[in-house]
Amino acid sequence: MPDTIAAVAPRRERASEPLRVTVRDSRARLASIGGGILLALCIALTAAIFVVSALPQATGAQRVILLALTLASWAYLADSMSERLRITDDAIEYTSFLGRSRRWELDELAAVLMTYRGFTLDDGFICVEFRTRDRNADRLSLGPCWRRDRLGEFMQSVQAVLIDPTLLRE
Repeated sequence: MPDTIAAVAPRRERASEPLRVTVRDSRARLASIGGGILLALCIALTAAIFVVSALPQATGAQRVILLALTLASWAYLADSMSERLRITDDAIEYTSFLGRSRRWELDELAAVLMTYRGFTLDDGFICVEFRTRDRNADRLSLGPCWRRDRLGEFMQSVQAVLIDPTLLRE
């Protein structure tokens, strides 16, 4: 079942605890559950290449397919580990090694929703939806190397900035 964390700019001020920006920069890490599983898969495929190359029964096509799968898994791991979300003075930016960089202006954002979906092929492991004030939504699928606790802290910082943009000047 999906878990959703929302960072919303409410129309009314909340009088609870003081707002703080604790995390301005969040990165995907190899030291995560998804990163460990992906690394184990890459190592297993690399070991399989050495085993298959030693077997005389293996055909050239089998070796090429295994090599392509291994290279693709290492590239996916590198891209997943390089994902980064950060809050700048006027925007939220996303960068990764192979993916395109994206940017959302803070003035235009009404809400940011983070949904943990588990393992799905169409939406990724974690889906972050950026909703603008004119009701447009832009989805960002994050890879498996994110730690949910660190991403949750980043989302709390996003919510604080959406409520009070002057926090970025501190």
